[in-house]
Amino acid sequence: MPKIIENLKNRILIKAEEAFIEKGFEQVDMRSLAEELGIAVGTLYNYYRSKGDLYLAVLTNSWENTFYSLKGISNGPACRDEKLCAILRTLALDVSHRRGLGQQLQYLQIGGEEQKAIIDKCIMEPFSDILQSIFSYKGETSCLRRCVLMAVFQLPQLVRYNRAELEDYLIFIKKTIQFWLEENPNEQR
Repeated sequence: MPKIIENLKNRILIKAEEAFIEKGFEQVDMRSLAEELGIAVGTLYNYYRSKGDLYLAVLTNSWENTFYSLKGISNGPACRDEKLCAILRTLALDVSHRRGLGQQLQYLQIGGEEQKAIIDKCIMEPFSDILQSIFSYKGETSCLRRCVLMAVFQLPQLVRYNRAELEDYLIFIKKTIQFWLEENPNEQR
């Protein structure tokens, strides 16, 4: 009779995220990961066909957890300004915690369009939805996309560069987003 392991998929994702963050995509080995989990390597492959599939599951799960937190903030009772600050702070800290996990997407054997589709689905679209909800933004999608790119990709880099200035970065990014999404939302920029 097969051994039943409680929450195995979740345990795999947690251990794999730790491994990808600590070692990087190229250094993670499915056999070693299975050993650390106390399971057969075949069991690991029953859940994920390849290391690339496992990495994508880890990346997706990581962002889903971030967006769960961000949606809780955006649906909360705070004013728009406080929500935006809390969302940016949570985003910066979550992405910093991942220590470049998303940058490892380049090691997968997939083309640029497929990578873009993954980034759009996992990151760009959910964050766009959050910004649209707190700003009731109906303007150009290019303005919204610029705001998302700045928040998701530039803010974490700034924080990694100098975490002591997090509050200054948050204010700068917040004011920039407010400029693009509050003032004349239908005006082309």
